[in-house]
Amino acid sequence: METQDKPSGPRAIYYLLGIVVMGMAVPAFFRWQVSLAEDSRDEIRRAAPTTAEGRVKLYLELGAPGISQALSMSRFSAEQPWIVTHVVQSEDPDQPPAIFGVNIETIPRNAVHQEGLDVVISMPAPSLLGHGVLVGDNAMGVQVFPPGSTPDATEMFERRLRFALKRMIDSLPKDIPEATYRFEFTGWPAAEPTSEGPQESGNPPKED
Repeated sequence: METQDKPSGPRAIYYLLGIVVMGMAVPAFFRWQVSLAEDSRDEIRRAAPTTAEGRVKLYLELGAPGISQALSMSRFSAEQPWIVTHVVQSEDPDQPPAIFGVNIETIPRNAVHQEGLDVVISMPAPSLLGHGVLVGDNAMGVQVFPPGSTPDATEMFERRLRFALKRMIDSLPKDIPEATYRFEFTGWPAAEPTSEGPQESGNPPKED
C-alpha cells in the first residue's frame, strides 16, 4: 500500500512556517479591519451635527430620496400615477364615477424639506383626476361614495401618506426626539433657483 510522502527536511520547515504565518496573519487582518471600522465610526461621530436642527438636516440629506421613493410607490399604477383618495359615483348609472386624488407622476425634489425641527412634505390638495372605473388589487382599498358626496379628501390623503411613510415617521423621534413629520397641502413648492436662473419644475399642471 502506497503512502503519501510527507514534507521532510527544509521543505517541512517551510511548510510549518507557512502555517504559522497564515495563522498569525488572519487574526492580524481582522484586527486591522476592526481598527479601520472603529476609526471610521469615530470620524462619523466627530463630523455629525450636535444640534437637533443640524441632525434633521443630515437626516433629510440621507433620507429624502427614500421618502420620495416611498411616495412614488404609493401610486395607483404606472399608467395612473395617482394617489387616489376616493371615488364618487355618478348620478347617471351609465356614467363612470369621478376619481379624486393627487397626480404624483413628478415629485419636485423640494417637496420634502426642512422647517426648523419639522420634516415637511408639501403637496397639492386632492382634486378631480378624471372619470373612470378603477380595476386591479389597488382598487379594493379605494373608498366609494354615493352621488353628490363631498368627503374630506384632504384627511384621507394625509392618512394615505402617513401609512406610506409609517416606518420613517415612527423612527424619526427615536433618532431625534424633538423632530416630527408635518404635511402641507397648498400645492407643489416653487422650483428651487439655481445659479443658471429659474428651473422648470416639471410638475403636473394644476387644474382650475
